Amino acid sequence: MKSYHELKGIFTIDKVSSEAQDEIDRINEQLTAARGRKTAAETSMGETETKPVDPDEKSMRNQYTALKSLRDNYGKLIPSKFGKSKTLIPKIRRHISKTTKMADDEIKRQYDAIYGSDTKEYQEFITIADTSVLDNVGGEAYRNCANTLFLVISKLPKEIYPGVDEKAFREKLAALKDAISGNVELIKAKIAEPSKIVTLVDIEPTLDYVKETIENINKMIRTNNEAFNAKTKIIADLRERLFCHMAYVLQRDFKNHDDSRKIISDGIETQKKIISNRTTLISQLKEQLRGKHGGVKDTSAAMKNINNMLRDANFQRFELRPHNAPSLPAGKK
Repeated sequence: MKSYHELKGIFTIDKVSSEAQDEIDRINEQLTAARGRKTAAETSMGETETKPVDPDEKSMRNQYTALKSLRDNYGKLIPSKFGKSKTLIPKIRRHISKTTKMADDEIKRQYDAIYGSDTKEYQEFITIADTSVLDNVGGEAYRNCANTLFLVISKLPKEIYPGVDEKAFREKLAALKDAISGNVELIKAKIAEPSKIVTLVDIEPTLDYVKETIENINKMIRTNNEAFNAKTKIIADLRERLFCHMAYVLQRDFKNHDDSRKIISDGIETQKKIISNRTTLISQLKEQLRGKHGGVKDTSAAMKNINNMLRDANFQRFELRPHNAPSLPAGKK
């Protein structure tokens, strides 16, 4: 070169060192760019992962609000531990594979059957063991046996099951009583006048009819009582069906939320890959730098000796300086 820091003259630079230094400069530029890209990716990923409002929590609150009507109408089916969005919504999500739409009146009917004010255990009616009990009884014994039978079956429970038509049942009992009373009167007449021929009314068909009615009533009562006694199982079953219905109501919200989360997740994964790739590149560039530094000769000792010789020869305004050293201030050439 023909000048150095505005000093005229001819100066030479080692060619190998110059090429190595150029290569080092190029690698350093790549290293700086790689570090910048890595930092940008880390910043972007951090901002995505630390949003002020967690998208999952916000979505669950919205979904919880969407279920308000169902929660209000059938609140007794929902345990207290599921009384918040962060516990109820994940529970419903687990039913997404078995979503089932239920008509509101269907849920209400079953709900009322469990929690309605009339849901209680009821006493069964006393039934008739043998409807032919009066067939072979005569005289005063007939009267006693018939009256005892009637008193037993006419003694109804304190609380009548709501499904029973009490009026119709009492009418049947009244018909039975009339038949029994008629026979008793005929028997009295026969006792008073033994030669008199009397024909008793066959009570068995009436007793069969009353017995069948009682059995049908008791069947309804047993069904009610079984439901009452198995309430825990029935509640668990209806709760499961309600959760499946809730999952049906929220299935579109779940899909939209999952799609949104996937976009965010994919973005984070992309940034992670960039960070990983840039980390690998930085390591490779550092390794290249270590190799290139070997091609630059250390001339600092020789430079120092030459500068000392120049000062001894009164070249006070001239010195050799390292490659890429900053320019000297004005007046210090």
